[in-house]
Amino acid sequence: MMPGSKTKQKRRFVCVLLALLMAIGALPSRAEDPGSDLRAVIIVSRHGVRAPLAEEIRDGRYNVDPWPAWPVAAGVLTPHGDQVMRTIGRYYRMRYATLLGNTLDCAHPHLYAAANNVQRTRASARALLDGLAPECAVPVHSLPDGKMDPLFNEDTFNARIHADLLAASYRGELGDHPEWWINGYRSELNQLQQILNGCEKEDCTRLAAAQLLDLPSLIEPSGAHSIKLQSPLGLGADFAEHFLLQYVEGMPMAQVGWGRVTPNELTRLLALNQSYYDFVLRTPYYSRIVGSDLAAHIDRILHSAAGRNAKPSGMGDGKTRFYLLLGHDTNLTGLSGLLNLKWALPDTALNVTLPGSSILLELYQPARGSELAVRALYFSESMAQMREGSALGPENPPSVVPLFIPGCSNVASADACTLTRFHALVHGVIDPSFVDFTIDGQRREGSIP
Repeated sequence: MMPGSKTKQKRRFVCVLLALLMAIGALPSRAEDPGSDLRAVIIVSRHGVRAPLAEEIRDGRYNVDPWPAWPVAAGVLTPHGDQVMRTIGRYYRMRYATLLGNTLDCAHPHLYAAANNVQRTRASARALLDGLAPECAVPVHSLPDGKMDPLFNEDTFNARIHADLLAASYRGELGDHPEWWINGYRSELNQLQQILNGCEKEDCTRLAAAQLLDLPSLIEPSGAHSIKLQSPLGLGADFAEHFLLQYVEGMPMAQVGWGRVTPNELTRLLALNQSYYDFVLRTPYYSRIVGSDLAAHIDRILHSAAGRNAKPSGMGDGKTRFYLLLGHDTNLTGLSGLLNLKWALPDTALNVTLPGSSILLELYQPARGSELAVRALYFSESMAQMREGSALGPENPPSVVPLFIPGCSNVASADACTLTRFHALVHGVIDPSFVDFTIDGQRREGSIP
């Protein structure tokens, strides 16, 4: 090699690197309005901040100090959660300004909203719409109380589940040794046990009536169509969710885990939480139970928005351009498990579904190519943004991250997933046994204003 050739190569590399960085810096931000190329958007969202559920309290048997009081009943959207959802709605109005227009025609707003029929989902949808379209009284469509909606509630399909197969699928992922399940999370479980026992050190003498690791791990059929799935990890996931809700509700840090859970410790516990629910909901057989009906309806909505001859989805019409489907974290995790979508956020563990977070599916016209394509993104506020209830915008943007769709996205671009390929993917992964179109057109005729 001639003298000085290494120096020339280094200079050439630096020039190429600078050019690449300048090109990356010129790319549009995902937080910006997608523009006139957008044809429709489907938002599959989790509800906002709620009070804890019974399973996240467990009658106080596992904690020595009492849980803090909440301003609303168990499972109900809090006033703070309502305000956060309105903030998210205002952000969506900014993001989709070109699609929606500066002023909506309230007689024909081209918006459709459906929510599961529990208070926190209905109220979250209402709050989000009030932020998104305050000038219009867009109804929230929901089934009557007490009627299970297959779009959001996997229990609709309980009679179609093969319990032996489901139990075998879970046990198979654990080498047929459920008792080994806790081994990879013993450190997190010990940390959580100290928090619940009020310990500063492992030799704490204050003990709750029940201890996490005393619960045996079981995975077995409990009838033809259901299984018993029990583990200390399930308890840990529920308590971590309780601490998360305390934090994003804005409770004083002295009340978040009784003052024993810092934001960093919360992130660590949320990794345990999400690992448990990834195991439960992303196991292929169960993800088909949870996600098939939702994925099938999404596919029909996209085809309708594209002007293709598709059977009705029971939601909106051929002119609807904005769809809001307000459900639960199980819907986001089950759908992402079905389509193998994964994400990272700046201040929490992988694949975590924070309150108000959502999967965005955008139907758009690519700059190259004649066929419409589907772009998948994940939206979430940070835990700090949610806790503070701060406004979202260019100075304080949420995370809007692109999702690669395995089996559909092109290796060169996460965007290059044509509608035809997306359709083939969906119909290759769903299980028709867990899809219900029988009540389309009438399933959401009852709505709340």
